[in-house]
Amino acid sequence: MNFLLNSPKRALFTAFMLILMVVSGCSPQSEVTEEDVVGVRKVMEDRAKAIAAKNITAYAALFFDEYNERSVTKAQLVDDMAQKFEKHATIKLTYQRSPVEVKFNTARVVSRISYEVAGFEKPIYDQETLTFRRINDRWVIAGGVNPNLF
Repeated sequence: MNFLLNSPKRALFTAFMLILMVVSGCSPQSEVTEEDVVGVRKVMEDRAKAIAAKNITAYAALFFDEYNERSVTKAQLVDDMAQKFEKHATIKLTYQRSPVEVKFNTARVVSRISYEVAGFEKPIYDQETLTFRRINDRWVIAGGVNPNLF
C-alpha cells in the first residue's frame, strides 16, 4: 500500500477511489443474478415434485453430499423420507413464496411450508429456513430440512 501513498497525487487518487467504492455500494458480496434465484427456486420445486412422486432418487439428488444439520446427515434424511414414502399413500409439500437471499455460492430461503399427508386430518405447517450451496454451477440443499414433522 505504501507505493500508492508515495506522492500526494497518488494518496489523493487512492482516497478518491476508496470513497467512490463506498458511495457506489461496492462490497465483497457477489452480485445476485436472476439465474441464481431461479436455480434455488427450481431446487425447491424439484423437492416438492420428488416428494409428490415418491421418487427417493430424485429427492436424494437435491441434497449436498456433506449435508449435516443438527447431527442429521443426508443419508439419515433420505432414509427418513423413504420410510415416509412407504408409510403414506400421498405426501404433498407446498412452499409459501419467499425471497431468496444469495451471497457468493450460498443462498437462504425462509418460508412457511405445509405437508398434506394421506391419513392426516389437517396439513402440517412449519417455518423452514433452507440453506443452499452452489457446487459446480448447481444449487443443492445444504441445511434446514426438519425430518421430524410427521
